[in-house]
Amino acid sequence: MQRRGDEEEDKKKVAKNRAEAPGLCREEQGSRSRQKQGLGGFHLQTSKRRPWGCRKVGSQRRAEMAYKLVVVGSPGAGKSALIIRFLENRFLEVYEPTVNHSYEGQLVVDGETCELRIMDTSGGDEYPELWEDCVRWGQGFLFVYTVECIRSFVDMTIFWHRVRRVKGAIRVPMVLVANKVDEVHRMVDSDMGQEAARSFGVPFVETSAKTGQGVEQAIQKLVRQIVPQGYSYKSCTIQ
Repeated sequence: MQRRGDEEEDKKKVAKNRAEAPGLCREEQGSRSRQKQGLGGFHLQTSKRRPWGCRKVGSQRRAEMAYKLVVVGSPGAGKSALIIRFLENRFLEVYEPTVNHSYEGQLVVDGETCELRIMDTSGGDEYPELWEDCVRWGQGFLFVYTVECIRSFVDMTIFWHRVRRVKGAIRVPMVLVANKVDEVHRMVDSDMGQEAARSFGVPFVETSAKTGQGVEQAIQKLVRQIVPQGYSYKSCTIQ
């Protein structure tokens, strides 16, 4: 009963904050009709990012040692584009609403190679139970908003409360990401993002999936947030 009450309170907060913010973000407009049908749980993508000189280890061992990162944000914030830029160094130009996709990759942080599992979550309210499953699974979170849509920025506070409630923790490893800083029509300035990050007590990074600015830096900062929680950097053998 308590959990149901918390969910209802979250929905009320989302409705109130969105009512005070402008309408749909640009990429979200007209996308409702393209929502994917037949959920079927997490979808594992084959995209990998393996640095030169790192010896491949067994898939089961990698899964056990991988950092579990979850990308959170409103529809149209550019979550999928950030992941594809990081993994494949290309820009994902066509917007398609995401249910939940899982990716594998690697990143060198402070001289150590880290195995990563990255969950790209749905930004909408259609699948709340699956979204909460992703949050429970994750160890660290990228909170992504787009600087050209004030509503996606307002939603960060809502997601912050929801993640902490699901994790049952006051603090969770997190980085606040201001995406699409290459856009000319900016509605959320840098000072607003930095102030929000200070209120959350987390690092702040400005990114562009189009140009690649700040993408790797954001993920590096998130891995460093997870390390003090008791996880080790080392996840494969360097030749």
